[in-house]
Amino acid sequence: MAILLPLSPQGLGTGEVESFPSYFARLAEAHVLSPIKLMRLLVDRRLKDDPHLACPSETLLYSNKGIVLAGYTAGSDDFVSMVEKATGNSTLKQLTYSFLRLSGDPSHCDALRESRAWCPACLWESHKYGIPFYDRLLWALKNIVRCPIHR
Repeated sequence: MAILLPLSPQGLGTGEVESFPSYFARLAEAHVLSPIKLMRLLVDRRLKDDPHLACPSETLLYSNKGIVLAGYTAGSDDFVSMVEKATGNSTLKQLTYSFLRLSGDPSHCDALRESRAWCPACLWESHKYGIPFYDRLLWALKNIVRCPIHR
């Protein structure tokens, strides 16, 4: 049963898809909570449902500045599944690179940045047109050094 607002991810189905860390931050803001308080609420709810289940650690939000949530660890997959259940939105894995882990190619293990990145022109345009700003999943990749739109 969904207990959170069914917030829609930005750019779903496009090259401009939102990253999961960005989505989770917007979801927390929509509930007037910090991301850590929202995570605690979800973990408490999960433990209430089944006290024997393993729960994601709060360090997921702060490991490598939260970028791990866009990644391909079992912990990030578990956390995304927990948020999917809480929102009733089954598309949230599309906001991560979890498919890289499933590919079995170990060379992908170092594909993500260790810190957040963004395009200043995208940020400016969002502000100019009153569109909510969000981090693109694409920006989490180390090899992306320029925004494909603004170059």
